[in-house]
Amino acid sequence: MASALKVKNAEAIPIIKFAHEHGFIIHAMGYEYYLNGVKRFGHCPCDKMRPACPCPQSIEEVESKGHCLCGLFWKDYGVYLKEKYGR
Repeated sequence: MASALKVKNAEAIPIIKFAHEHGFIIHAMGYEYYLNGVKRFGHCPCDKMRPACPCPQSIEEVESKGHCLCGLFWKDYGVYLKEKYGR
């Protein structure tokens, strides 16, 4: 159990660093989806033409739409709440 937790945490580090470097937030529910999808399919879980996640396109998508295609990375909580709940 402890070693599985260490592996999962190690896989999370690049995602967390990417979000932090770009000032993005990570969708809490999408996080597990990301890890499972990338491990299962070997590429971005939302677009098989994107070989990695986080993909370079996600930066532009977050800046222009407020979130990436997957919905994993968001500009901020205000954008997330407005899109998801109309608030």
